[in-house]
Amino acid sequence: MTLWNGDHVDQPSPLREIWQAHAGAGAAFDAAYTTLREAILVGYLRHGDQLAEEQLARECGVSRTPIREAIFRLEAEHFAIRQVRRGLIVKAILHWIKEQIEAATQQAGHANVRGLQMVRQLHDSARRFGVTTFSLPGRASVAIAEHRAILEAIDRGNAETAGRLAAEHLTHMREARIALIRNASVSLKRGVV
Repeated sequence: MTLWNGDHVDQPSPLREIWQAHAGAGAAFDAAYTTLREAILVGYLRHGDQLAEEQLARECGVSRTPIREAIFRLEAEHFAIRQVRRGLIVKAILHWIKEQIEAATQQAGHANVRGLQMVRQLHDSARRFGVTTFSLPGRASVAIAEHRAILEAIDRGNAETAGRLAAEHLTHMREARIALIRNASVSLKRGVV
């Protein structure tokens, strides 16, 4: 098995583990899309990583067609962007959030409204993904407190603090998402759905 960094190992790659958690739950395209989206959200596929059909298909053990369709959907949903001479690459989610925070702190008198719109948009995006990290015990209250702290920093016009808090929030979210994937993999191996 080849990992993203080119090392050869006997154990499955993180992408293969995610694929196994979603394979068989519908069409190959849906499983490929869910796998790649999940890999981006948890940070296995990072900003700037090239979404190469052949390599992704090999890692997931499927043909290129469902991977190609999944990549096009990721592009349509702004998880990936097209770059000259590189093809489609993973888009930086944190960069987008920081841009939104900076824009919110620069709009005098409208920062709270802009910040609330940003948080609402993030919540709407999270709802697209089905099971959210809020399903983990205590995660919802922690995330809400993190969102509140980010908004307070925006209200104070402190983009640096808001950016740092947003980065910390994304780290906590990524850790929670990894725990969800691991729990789903364990449940599937036990036959529990």
